[in-house]
Amino acid sequence: MKEVENKEIKPLKQSVKGGGRIRGLIVALVILILASTVIFAGFKFLKARDPSAAAEGEKGSQKAKADNVGPVLSLDPFIANLADNNENKYLKITIEMELEKEEVLRELEKRSGQIRDTILTLLTSKTFDEIKDVPGKFKLREQIAKRINTLLNSGKIRQVYFTEFVIQ
Repeated sequence: MKEVENKEIKPLKQSVKGGGRIRGLIVALVILILASTVIFAGFKFLKARDPSAAAEGEKGSQKAKADNVGPVLSLDPFIANLADNNENKYLKITIEMELEKEEVLRELEKRSGQIRDTILTLLTSKTFDEIKDVPGKFKLREQIAKRINTLLNSGKIRQVYFTEFVIQ
């Protein structure tokens, strides 16, 4: 009877040993995967923080942008009443416009009165709520460029920049 009991116990011990090997392999595999992930993430993080690589990338992008900048026209500041009914709010804004080419600059200088009138008319039609946040300012930039571009014959305005924007 003792022999029968020993035979039954031995197969149980063998299956436990086999399961232990599989479990050990799974644990080793998980540790290997985690270690490789940590190493990979570490290299990515260190490479992203490498100042020399970042500086080279910034220099390249700044040079590309600098090569593509067109002539810039700076306008005198505008002071306009906003179209708020119940409150007197004023906008002081200084605008610079990047142009496609020199011919546009000469045309804008000839039409300075017409350009200022167009911009002032647009500014006085705006309410505080329309231009108080960043999306409102982007929309105003687009509207200024669009209105002035309809007046131009020799080219277009590439971009409108606000160098001063104060609402009081």
